[in-house]
Amino acid sequence: MDRMKKIVICILIILAILVLGVIMFMMLSNPLRRSEERIREDALQLTPIGLTMEEVIEAIENNSDWTNEHVIYDRGYAIMRAGPAGNHTYFPTIYYNEDDIVFIKTVGVKTIRLDIGNYHNPLSNTIVLVHWAFDENGELIDIAIRKEVSSL
Repeated sequence: MDRMKKIVICILIILAILVLGVIMFMMLSNPLRRSEERIREDALQLTPIGLTMEEVIEAIENNSDWTNEHVIYDRGYAIMRAGPAGNHTYFPTIYYNEDDIVFIKTVGVKTIRLDIGNYHNPLSNTIVLVHWAFDENGELIDIAIRKEVSSL
């Protein structure tokens, strides 16, 4: 009987390791978990600089990995400094309050924003947003990626 308990415990440990391995693989293989720069490179391959706004919208609607719910703004996106003065972490945003934020620059005169998905960690949820910036002629001039993290 003692030997049977050891065999059952070994099998349970092996199953637990396999389950954890599958969970870790699924988490690490999610392309949204890659760096913002890597996601930007992928977006640039699908929507290279110089495309028109209509061509970018078509690319969004034809990509089965993205939702078709994109938002178009009649302004560019702002590049802001996050955190205290001297911190060199920058991120794009559409929502801003001039009293609270130090603006660095605005990119483009029109923007498309798209939520390309999210992923979960044990205590947080991360939404990945893509911002396409267009010039006055409606041509794509830049792409920025933003990850918004919220605690559960």
